[in-house]
Amino acid sequence: QHASRRVLKAMRRGGDARTYRRLIARARDRVPGLAVRSTFIVGFPGEEEEDVDCLEAFLREAQFNHVGVFMYSWQEENPGAALGDPVPARVKERRRRRLMKVQERISRQLYRAWKGRVVTVLVTGAAAESALLLEGRLPQQAPEVDGRVVLVNGTARAGDLVRARITRTAAHDLIGEILGVVDSAPPRQPRLLPSLPVMAPGEAGTGG
Repeated sequence: QHASRRVLKAMRRGGDARTYRRLIARARDRVPGLAVRSTFIVGFPGEEEEDVDCLEAFLREAQFNHVGVFMYSWQEENPGAALGDPVPARVKERRRRRLMKVQERISRQLYRAWKGRVVTVLVTGAAAESALLLEGRLPQQAPEVDGRVVLVNGTARAGDLVRARITRTAAHDLIGEILGVVDSAPPRQPRLLPSLPVMAPGEAGTGG
């Protein structure tokens, strides 16, 4: 949610940037290729510019694979509800954009290392941009949360596992070409309607 100890304390949360960095480092050491994602809140009551500086430094050091930054929204059940919502919306949005720009640069840099790799992609269907393109995801890409792999050539069905070579990278997505199908999705079974008893003429509606 944050990296500044002062803000985390106001949120009634433990930890700080140093403890989180150590936790992430241990996780990456134990699981090679681990993808790490997190979400953060800006504009929590009492948050100052130095707290945002702390969070930005944490993003640069942690090198998250995927990040979401959200603006604080007052809710009665929130731990900080009694603090109100004193940070102006325009300040929250400026802080959010600032951190997302930092993360976009990090994501671009991390994705550049994927160019030229041959990977296994789960095909999820046609791309939103065009029915002529396919899209899918790597094991590191959570559905509807992270980026995707756009497949610009080759044929496959939704549910297929394919081998693909990454040819280009962007801030959030990878672009690749299909080399071959590794495992085909099972064919869809036709939907069967439930069988109904056949009644002889005159049987319907004879109840008295």
